[in-house]
Parts: sequence; C-alpha cells; structure tokens
Amino acid sequence: MKNFYNTFGSLSFLLLFLFVGSCKKEPEKALNFLKSTYRPDKHILQNNIDKLMAVGVPPKFCYYYYPSIEYTIGYPAGTDPQLLDRIARSVEEELSKAASILYLSYQQALNAYQSAQNNAFQLVTGAGFNYYPPTVYEPYQLCPGDDGYMALIDPCFQKMLVGNMARDSIIAAQNSTILTKTTNTSVEYGAEVKLVAPTSFSPYKSTTVRTDNATNNFNPKFTWSTTDGFTVGVSHGHPSNSAPSPADAIWLVSNINVPALRNASTEERNFFRSNVFVTVVASLHTYVITVNNWQALEKLYFEFKADEAGFNANYIRLTTEHGSSEHALLSLFGEAINLYKAPAGSTNFKPVGMAYGGTGDFVIEILCP
Repeated sequence: MKNFYNTFGSLSFLLLFLFVGSCKKEPEKALNFLKSTYRPDKHILQNNIDKLMAVGVPPKFCYYYYPSIEYTIGYPAGTDPQLLDRIARSVEEELSKAASILYLSYQQALNAYQSAQNNAFQLVTGAGFNYYPPTVYEPYQLCPGDDGYMALIDPCFQKMLVGNMARDSIIAAQNSTILTKTTNTSVEYGAEVKLVAPTSFSPYKSTTVRTDNATNNFNPKFTWSTTDGFTVGVSHGHPSNSAPSPADAIWLVSNINVPALRNASTEERNFFRSNVFVTVVASLHTYVITVNNWQALEKLYFEFKADEAGFNANYIRLTTEHGSSEHALLSLFGEAINLYKAPAGSTNFKPVGMAYGGTGDFVIEILCP
C-alpha cells in the first residue's frame, strides 16, 4: 500500500486549513476537547480474495481511499453530554461521505475530503463549539498487486453480481410475486432459487412461490440434483420490513452437509460456497446476504443451534436498543456475512456495514465508485 502526496493537494488543503483556522473561535480557558477518529466500515477491508478470483479478472484501476479521519471538537465545560454526542455523530456522518468510498483519482478523493471537513466545521461551529481539522489528510492509493487490493474492492465488486442476479427475469418475477403476496396477507411467502446446473453460466430454474402461513418463518426445501434443480439461494418476504434474521444468515451454511451436496464433487461444493445467498423482500427495502467468512459463519451456526432462543432474544434486544434490525444483524454476524440493500423495487444494491467512531458504531451504506 502506497501513500501519495502532491503539491496541488497540499496547497488546496492549506487554503481549507486557513479558512477553518480563521473562522473558528479561539480556545477558551474552560475549553475541553473531544478527539476521536472516524474509521470507515472495516467490513470492506476483509480478506476475501478467493471469492473475487472465482468470478473473473479483477479490475485494473488504482483506487484512493481514507482508512481513517481524525477530528477534534473543542467544547465548554459543563456541555450537555447528549448534545456533544449528537454533534460528534453528525460530524462522523459527514466524514463518512468522504471515507468508505473508493475514488478513481487522488484529486477526487481530496475534494470529497475537503467538502466533508468544511461541512463538519459548519456543523460544529453552528452549535457554538470549536472544530480543529486534522493535519494528516492524504488519501491512500491501492493498485492491482498491492497487498489488500482485492480485499478492499470485493464488496463493491460483488454488488454488481448481486444486482445482475436480481435483474434476471425469473428472479425478478419471483421476488415481485413474493412481495405482493407477503404485503397483502402479512405472512411470509417465499421460494427457493435454483439453477438448472451447478455452473456460473447456468440459467435459473422457475420455482413456485408458496407460504407456510407464518408471520415470521418460511421453510425452504433444499435440493441438489439435475431433476429438482441446484438450490443456491432462497427469497422470502418479511411483513415487518426487517432486515434478514439470524435464521436467514444461518441458512447460508446449514445445507453444506446435506447428503446430496456432501457427496457432490469438490468443484460443486466450492461453487455452492461461493454463490449461496438469501434474499429478503419487504415493502421498504430488498436485502441480500452472502457468506464473507465461511469458518466464522459455521462457528456462529453452532452457537445458534446450541441456544436458538437465547440467540434470537439477543437479536431482538439489539434491534430494540439501536432501533435497527440491520444494526442487530451486523452486530451479531459482523464479518461473517456480506449485507446488501436496495430500495424496494430496485436492483441498485449497495453494501451495508458498520462504521466505528468515537461515539460508538452505526450502520452505513458503503458508496462504491
């Protein structure tokens, strides 16, 4: 990994620094300081090279990104902690617009960074506090051949594959029917996603949308044969508009030892591991989850099976505490899974992950170039 710096970038940041420095208030004697670092979603940095290699030649572009962005807020003694927390969270939301993004040029990255810092300055000084920009601001460059290159771009690359899958005429019709029936009845409808053959170029096999007449459960029927089709996924509705549940994530690894798949060739088993997914269709969003770390997800599988009630209770607790089922899912499964999200009726999926900052963690959509 190489760190680049150029004269134009130095001059443009100097102008920003002078602007910020000339406008901010002078520190007062009673001033306290909150110094923290916003780190973009570490989910995007996972070492997932084998998955990208399995689907084709990696892109040949160099990318620029910010692995972290420091910030400091000066605030008077006696400031309401909740107010300070809200301001810090707003700053991190602004900085996330520059971080968690892969840029195709140094200047594009620098411009985004300066814009985010200027917006953060306006937010903080507008609340009566002081804002101090960091002194280190250069984006990092990552090119083919550099350590971590393919791990960095993998979620953004895979989202294209997820979108292509969702746009297939058979899958699109299947998901549309699931959404309509789930919305109209408030029970889960679903269907297996099957291929005619276990290869990347195989067409999908049409399957029947059905229901178990439950508001929070759909039981897929896994098959792995030329007669019944090769199951690589499942689509189902969530009447509650929630993200995928723990059971949905666990399903990804639950069929690897089904006799038909266990006795299949190594090539077929590896194909399944690289392509299995779960789609959740709801009236607000469509979600897709895939496996990011098979070993980590298998470990969670055994934890889940040992105490399903306790695992689900923890998921419900986290959903309630953070007001987000996405947050709960990612808190529990972390880097074991990839989570993708699109507006209802859209196939424009974006990776979703956890951002980590001075005020805790929160869910962000990873903006891909």
